[in-house]
Amino acid sequence: MLKRWAGHPAFPFVAPFALFMVFLALEGPLGRVPVYPIKALCVLVLVGWLWRRLPNFRVVAPLGSVAVGIIVFLLWVGLDPFLPWLEGARLTFPPRAGGIDPSAIGSPLLSRAWVAVRLLGGAVAVPIAEELFWRGWLMRWLIDEEFTKHEIGAWQPKAFAITTVAFAVVHPQVFVALVAGAIYGWWVVRTKSLWDVVLAHGVTNLILYTWVAASGRWYFW
Repeated sequence: MLKRWAGHPAFPFVAPFALFMVFLALEGPLGRVPVYPIKALCVLVLVGWLWRRLPNFRVVAPLGSVAVGIIVFLLWVGLDPFLPWLEGARLTFPPRAGGIDPSAIGSPLLSRAWVAVRLLGGAVAVPIAEELFWRGWLMRWLIDEEFTKHEIGAWQPKAFAITTVAFAVVHPQVFVALVAGAIYGWWVVRTKSLWDVVLAHGVTNLILYTWVAASGRWYFW
């Protein structure tokens, strides 16, 4: 049964995100510091194993994708003070607290290594896993269960809306993520390229995490 499921056309799109979510669940009992590097590595290894079954790698609008990534970062940080986060069943408002301060890890070397892994995971592993699932699979599957009949970025209002909302609700910053999800969805519809939206998402995360490390706004982590 497992072999049959692994051969399903949806597997390369869903499996990296599913693995990501499994590790996310483990971060609660085991702690985010030790689990995160393993999570990022395992997701990237799985993507590498599935690479030949993924859409051909092509970036059709690199400058536009970078610009979209920068815009989403500016909105993410700029809107955050005015919008609540959804944490559990309650809304929380600024000022923010929490997150992981790498200096609390102990060793300066381990702290720098944690930041580097966080940057790599956020800029590469997370965008690939999320965009394969949300814009690569779900948005097309909501149009038609035989989703491979439809190109990446196929437009259907209901599928676009459900995907955008679903993307938002798995983030604590649900209202900012709603804006970000709509922009990423618009970009994949415009470019018809999964890797352009992966690039945009990666640029957002890279700048965001670099900003977090420089500013000490650890609650974003």
